[in-house]
Amino acid sequence: MNNNDEIWLKETFPQYYGRTIKGEVLQAYLKAEQIFNGLATTRQRDCSCQYRALKNEVDSKYNNWLQLNGEK
Repeated sequence: MNNNDEIWLKETFPQYYGRTIKGEVLQAYLKAEQIFNGLATTRQRDCSCQYRALKNEVDSKYNNWLQLNGEK
């Protein structure tokens, strides 16, 4: 995770955190997943039925990341 990713997670992602997964919120969650998993690109989902698992995974990793960085 580079410095730009950390800044994005601290300043931008909180605007989308916890909201319904659709549109720009979905894109933010995909970007967060990409950052946390060290992926080169975002992993698009074929079905909206997979959004809940995406949200749960990203929320968990985000909360852990906040705790490790003394944010929460």
